[in-house]
Amino acid sequence: MSRSLRATVVAATALTVGLLTLAPAHAAKPEPVALSGHLLGGSANEGVADAVTGADGSTYVAMSLVGGDFAHDPGGHQGGWDVVVAKLAPNGTDVVWATTIGGSDNEEVRAIALGPDGHVAIVGSTSSMDFPTTPGAYKSANTVDDGYVVRLDGTTGDIDWSTLIGGSQVEELLDVAIDADNRIWTVGDTQSDDYPVSQLADGAFQGAAEAVLTGFNPNGTLRYSTMYGGGSWDVFASLGFDAAGDLYALGDMPGWTTAKPSTTLGDTDGDDAAVLRFSMGGPSPVLERATFVGGQGPDHVGTMAVGPTGSLVIAGYTGTGGMPLVHAFQDQLGADDSAYLVKLDRTGQAIVWSTYYGGSSPWIYPMAIRTDAWGATYVSGMSAGTAGQQVHAVQEGNAGKTDGFVAKIAADGRLVFSTYLGGPDTDTVGALALDRTGVRFAGGAQGPDFAGLGTVSGAGDGVIGHLAEVARVTGLKGAARPKDRTPTFRFEVDLVAAHTQCKVDRAAWKPCGKRVDATRFTSTELAPGKHVLRVRALSGPHRVAPIAKRSFRVTGSAS
Repeated sequence: MSRSLRATVVAATALTVGLLTLAPAHAAKPEPVALSGHLLGGSANEGVADAVTGADGSTYVAMSLVGGDFAHDPGGHQGGWDVVVAKLAPNGTDVVWATTIGGSDNEEVRAIALGPDGHVAIVGSTSSMDFPTTPGAYKSANTVDDGYVVRLDGTTGDIDWSTLIGGSQVEELLDVAIDADNRIWTVGDTQSDDYPVSQLADGAFQGAAEAVLTGFNPNGTLRYSTMYGGGSWDVFASLGFDAAGDLYALGDMPGWTTAKPSTTLGDTDGDDAAVLRFSMGGPSPVLERATFVGGQGPDHVGTMAVGPTGSLVIAGYTGTGGMPLVHAFQDQLGADDSAYLVKLDRTGQAIVWSTYYGGSSPWIYPMAIRTDAWGATYVSGMSAGTAGQQVHAVQEGNAGKTDGFVAKIAADGRLVFSTYLGGPDTDTVGALALDRTGVRFAGGAQGPDFAGLGTVSGAGDGVIGHLAEVARVTGLKGAARPKDRTPTFRFEVDLVAAHTQCKVDRAAWKPCGKRVDATRFTSTELAPGKHVLRVRALSGPHRVAPIAKRSFRVTGSAS
């Protein structure tokens, strides 16, 4: 019998542990990237697996919990590993509500998504025979390790519905996305030859594990479910929608082939990253195209993001060479495994840029990707490396066993900033969300502290942080008394690929030059007399930027 599901609402409970002072008073020149944040947790062991931010700035986090109650949901812990879903206010610290979900054994949460109607969904896997499901659930009795899907009201934290999904063997659900009609889609893998399917993609179960794509209607009824794979272990690790509503799935699918149009990029060997694009215009997803990207050996997938123009960025890790590199900022593998990042154009048939990423490390694992409206890519994860690339780093070097990392790559593939984040033990950054001042990140810290954010209060705490980006214009130069009525000015910007905007006097802001990141500006024809040039550099869409000014007087006569 399912136990009751409930949410504990906490009215603006402040979590201000370990807030960071952004810049020392003696700093002569502030860095363009600044760290702030806090640790989220208590005496139990917590860690944030994924997070998503709403239009109002609220953040919804999916956390793991073991060893006791979450501080903001007393009595919620049921045993083993449980799941906590919490809503943070726009300030990033106040807990609005928290809901604990779990049975007497172990639950693993993998992903969270926010729908257009303000409801959130989480997915993962459970070994609890008493995992709590709601009346009318598609599946209410666990078999071995089933996947689960839970939908919650984003305003109150109440459970709309909760269901299991799986067959007679082991399943894991790894990612979730919600479409424009509030339907919930999830991907992962199954070892069950009787995994529920509404339409078979490749015939019967064929290998050790099949990749699965499953969709639920907003009311919790099953809409669509299928399996993909060959004769090996196949998995879909990530999914997302483009602006047109088409669905993309990223998978490890060694040996799988398709009769649909396909593109192969790189020195592929059948064990590569696979990107599948599905048309969603009909009653069921229809596979339209597959793209395979890889090198000389196994290339493992991690995560992906669909850009605003339909471009796609995929990330994973590899220990072999041969990846197709285009405009790479790192063209060599690090020690053992390195991450790889590949941006595909909207057709999926060409690479915009691609690179390795990582230093002298046993491995580096990308866990989250986000893209902004200008095509910049943010990636985070965990690394055991000690010599990865650092640009405008807020933490100099790896501080422990594993650290989290966050990096930003410009639309054309240039590295904008990269930094380690963590303490002396095991730390991760598994979630990213963009806002008007930079990038929010979330993850987990396994004691004793997380550099800059405070001391871990239990065996492990969740990490809620922010990297603020401020692109500053420096060295603005030009004649103070130009005779030319269309004078030219030059300047520098301390953050690569920032978009520069200029205006003279009361004119409207406009790009300073033909390139979005131009560092030279030539005015339109000006009347003789005093004028003021203003220049600013934006690190992202709608980000307020400091303004540099230069006064000058045009002395030339009218032409």
